[in-house]
Amino acid sequence: MGLGLKPWRAVVAGSERAGEALVRPDLCPFVKSVLGGIVTSSGEFGSVDAWAGMYTCDMTRRLFQELERLSGKTVFPLQLPSTRTPEAARWFCESVRTLALGLIRAGFSSGYDPAAALAWETGRLSGAAALRAAALSFRVPPVALQELFHGFFVENRFPASVIPGDRSPRVRVAVTGSVIARGDDVVAETLSELGAGYLPLGCTGLSGLPSTVPPDGSIEALALASFNDTRCIRNRPNHGVFDWIAGQVEIGGCHGLVLKTLSFCDLWHTEKERFRNMPFPVLVLSSDLSPGERGRTAVRLQAFVETLEARNE
Repeated sequence: MGLGLKPWRAVVAGSERAGEALVRPDLCPFVKSVLGGIVTSSGEFGSVDAWAGMYTCDMTRRLFQELERLSGKTVFPLQLPSTRTPEAARWFCESVRTLALGLIRAGFSSGYDPAAALAWETGRLSGAAALRAAALSFRVPPVALQELFHGFFVENRFPASVIPGDRSPRVRVAVTGSVIARGDDVVAETLSELGAGYLPLGCTGLSGLPSTVPPDGSIEALALASFNDTRCIRNRPNHGVFDWIAGQVEIGGCHGLVLKTLSFCDLWHTEKERFRNMPFPVLVLSSDLSPGERGRTAVRLQAFVETLEARNE
């Protein structure tokens, strides 16, 4: 926004089948879906002028390496370091500055406006607070809550407040893990049908919301705030991420946790045993974005919720 551009985050399920025709079948379903959206130019994918390719794993890195050839659009690669050190933070800040300069030099922007950037970030922080309160109230139906989060991340809709419903679920379920793309609604839909509460903790949920207030609208201040707010399982060390997840489960009064990973995702799936050792019931779901997988995921989730209900009678 400081560059006068409209940001759009591709947390949207495209055409996984179209993407799968170009890559190996054992690739992350989300990456295949994004790739399918790009090659078919479906929806918002067809209106992108340039890509800022921030990769966090080998699969997304490979996607952005091929993206310029496949889309015909300019790609500006940006790596998010996994190490949580002052040196890594400075490197990331410089990388974001390089991204901004690259966009200006390529003619996508005439310059950077710190005031516009800070105004947009202030709106994001306010919207994040409203979403956080709505999620922890458990009074918003799961499907509606997930759509509010997708509106925040995908369309930059920052609610000033969220009107709560009259729900009071007996069982509350926290969900973390891989990105939940718009269109991947099986968890929220199943929890809604079961009358359960839903606390999204992944990068398309509470952990993806900003919380650090930058001192100004400079590129360095915004980049550093983003770096400090990152709660990804790939962080090294990542014990703080586990502590944060456990703390959110406790704050929300949740009865169990669902670890929803995408098939072939080595970021979250490799930590499944560590999650199973947490001091509350944990269900590990490995799924893709195919229609057949929805039914299997719903059955397993229903059994898990019934077990939680029985434990808390």
